[in-house]
Amino acid sequence: MTSASSVEPSDAGSSPAMPTGRQGNRSPSQEELLAEGSGRCLTLKSFLLTVGLVAVLCYFMPVWILFRHSTGNGGGYLPLFALGTVLLLILLGPVLRRLGLTFSAGEKLFIFAGVALALFCFRTTAFLMTLLPSPYNFATTENNFEGEFLYTIPDHLVPFSDVHDEQLSWFYRGLPEKIPEHAEEDWSLAQGELPREPIPWHRWLRPLGWWLSLLAAVWCAQFCLGAIFRKQWLEHETLMVPQAEIVASVVEEGPEPGRWPRIFSSRGFWVGAGLSLAIFTLEGFHAYYPGVPSLGLNTLTLASYLTEPPWNSMLPEVTIQPYLVGIAYLLPAQLSLSLWFFAVVDNLTRVLLTAGGQPPDVLEAWNSGSTNTGSDAVGAVIVFVLVLLWAGRRHLWAVVRKAFTNDPTIDDSGEFLSYRVAVFGLIASAGFIIFWAFRAGMSLLATLFLFGFFFLVVIFVARVVCECGLVTAGIGYLAPYLRLVHVVGYQPWMLRTFTIDSFMWPTMMTEMQPLPLYLTAARVTERCPRGGGWLRGRWCMGAALLFLLLFATVIIALRTIQVSYLRGGLNGPAGYYNETIWLFNNVLIRDVIIKERAHSPDPAELVAMLGGGVIMAFLLVMRHLFYWWPFHPIGYVAAGLWRGIWFSFFLGWLIKRFALKYGGGALFHRATPLFIGLVAGQFFSGVVWFVVGLIHGQLSYGAV
Repeated sequence: MTSASSVEPSDAGSSPAMPTGRQGNRSPSQEELLAEGSGRCLTLKSFLLTVGLVAVLCYFMPVWILFRHSTGNGGGYLPLFALGTVLLLILLGPVLRRLGLTFSAGEKLFIFAGVALALFCFRTTAFLMTLLPSPYNFATTENNFEGEFLYTIPDHLVPFSDVHDEQLSWFYRGLPEKIPEHAEEDWSLAQGELPREPIPWHRWLRPLGWWLSLLAAVWCAQFCLGAIFRKQWLEHETLMVPQAEIVASVVEEGPEPGRWPRIFSSRGFWVGAGLSLAIFTLEGFHAYYPGVPSLGLNTLTLASYLTEPPWNSMLPEVTIQPYLVGIAYLLPAQLSLSLWFFAVVDNLTRVLLTAGGQPPDVLEAWNSGSTNTGSDAVGAVIVFVLVLLWAGRRHLWAVVRKAFTNDPTIDDSGEFLSYRVAVFGLIASAGFIIFWAFRAGMSLLATLFLFGFFFLVVIFVARVVCECGLVTAGIGYLAPYLRLVHVVGYQPWMLRTFTIDSFMWPTMMTEMQPLPLYLTAARVTERCPRGGGWLRGRWCMGAALLFLLLFATVIIALRTIQVSYLRGGLNGPAGYYNETIWLFNNVLIRDVIIKERAHSPDPAELVAMLGGGVIMAFLLVMRHLFYWWPFHPIGYVAAGLWRGIWFSFFLGWLIKRFALKYGGGALFHRATPLFIGLVAGQFFSGVVWFVVGLIHGQLSYGAV
């Protein structure tokens, strides 16, 4: 566990072997100092508090997000609720000390890791629960869902299999009133509100068992992958994991353990935090009272200047997010440069293709609705991950040897899971996923392709988050089912597979994944002393984090179902229950029913994938051969730069370059607390405005 203040200011570091983190070496004295004052991470106190927080948040989040306009657990892979909890524990420290309740830096780090890993699953789990009855509820005579594909859905995967089932409508319109059989005519007036029908839990038990077991297998597989890759990425390649550096710096204890964090003594930190607080105080008041002026940093756009073709094909947003500026400042300049440079190249590509009169299918293949999300990125991601695996082949072989032979020369004591548990756990998880797909009637070949490509994408997004700090990274555009159609076209045997995948892709294959959060948790807790008593070893912390994730998944699933029945899904503002979710977000409807796309391989998409792979190979080779090469290949495929947030990375890079040029490493280090303050101030603003929204009744504004 290291503090951000120990980040190397120069871009020198590891050798340019590909692909490498090329991060600077951290100062041992800073690491030792932090380790001495951090205390144990996993204690009974920190574990019970985290369980309580997760239980409370998971109970209320379905109401907040589905029915109160909430923006949700913002911050991406630096979650608002997790960092906000740590900030509140720090600020409430004097009060807690008077009550005899104190938390060491290590305990705060475990609370951050536990809350982050537990709550990421909300969108996946809640969306899945609201999606299961959807095709039956929106089936009509006109769209002929029953004749087209509903018959392919196994009964054990859905709570309702009859479009005329009376209880199906309860989920969307609320439980009906239950009038007693022998009630008098004025019963309702005498007794008040009529009782309602009970929630039909018996209809949900079997599908819940199947779907939650699949989620558990996917989550466990990613925990196993985290244990396998952690040492290679965080120790051998020394990836920075900037978000972990920021959290560690915020909790690093000062000269008096148990008092204020060390960074609170920095004037620069308070300048940065104050700047963020001022910005988002104005933004928050503007959201509730439009007459209050707003800086509009999140809505900056060049659209009024880009009105004529081909320039209007560009993505015009240039968003400024202070917390992303702070992350960009901490990154090696090569990484932050590459993130904004390739975003600009993506925009220029749109202009060139439009000016060249390319047909729509070519435009869509090379440039999607967001930055770096065309089909060329698919080929580039495949090449990038394969090279990652090749670069780590010695470590991966050591993991396999340790798992099968228990080689005593290979040390896995620093992992959350032993290599033996990780390897056999990964095999068991993969076996269960295949068994689950077989019972669902999915094709074996299609299952291997869909989940194989999905886990390859998960490894990629984990690398992006850990190396670039791109906490907004997404994977939805890499949709495995679309790539299968592009490569082989649609075949009749795919119908049942695509039907089941229409539940999986919008949920577990699109939303946030636990692997990046696992690696973040491993980084922030790696310097904490081991637990005492029955809390011995890193494996105990890994088991605690996995328990919190599975615990949260179950609570969110049950609570989402309950709230949907009690309030009626269609009575809320959230789009989770809308017909468009089923109709337009899956390939099944487009390819099979509407026949919008061709049923044969797509040449434009295939050419784009091949071109992206060639470009990525070129970038990797150049970086490997020439140390002066300024561009990091990961910038070419860094998805998540939506709504122009690449401009935030440009500002962070520009400020860092000026600091290094005119003040050297000394100025860089002196300014670092200011940028950590930018992050802390924005997240604290997010917590404040979330509480204001709870009081106001409409969680419509989120600072993060």
